[in-house]
Amino acid sequence: MRICRELFIMILLYVKVLLIIIAVIMVRLISKEHSMTCKYYNKNQCRLILEWQPKRFIDERFCLQTCGENGPDEETKRLLIEWAKAKQAAETAMKSLREHKQQKLLDEMPKGFQLAKNLMGHLRQIHKHYKETGRIKVDKEEYERRIEICKHCPDDKLFLKPNGAMLCGKCGCHLNHINAVPGLGGKAEYEALHCDLGRW
Repeated sequence: MRICRELFIMILLYVKVLLIIIAVIMVRLISKEHSMTCKYYNKNQCRLILEWQPKRFIDERFCLQTCGENGPDEETKRLLIEWAKAKQAAETAMKSLREHKQQKLLDEMPKGFQLAKNLMGHLRQIHKHYKETGRIKVDKEEYERRIEICKHCPDDKLFLKPNGAMLCGKCGCHLNHINAVPGLGGKAEYEALHCDLGRW
């Protein structure tokens, strides 16, 4: 009886595997049958609006849903181009807005004497903390926690340089060690230092 049960289970497993293989083959055959034939679609790009629009907005699925396999009619073509131009204009506007916001943050950031004063204060805090505890830097887990908070700053005070260096718009300090003052690292690395906005 036990042997019969084991044999039955094995047969079921083989049937299941066989069905999966058949399903995979069918999906591939169907995909091949429905490959793009639109003359405007080539190398994963819609040539109709390539001039205005990054290809990530126009994929094969979008084309099939919007135009069908044989390409768009004239009205659909016109609307697609208008949509692409509007999408591109919105992206450009958002980019300009982000750049303006970052420049404003940079202009308001502490500089010169005030920045030097902040740095000297931090050095005193680090020295005092080291004398009391014998520790200087936080562990990797705490450092990453702090950096993650800064990346999504609730007060919107993060200034991000192209090379990945993070600056605080409140205190003007480098937060991570990328491009920070040689030998000092970033503010988020030091156990004695805390966010000026009270986030960590």
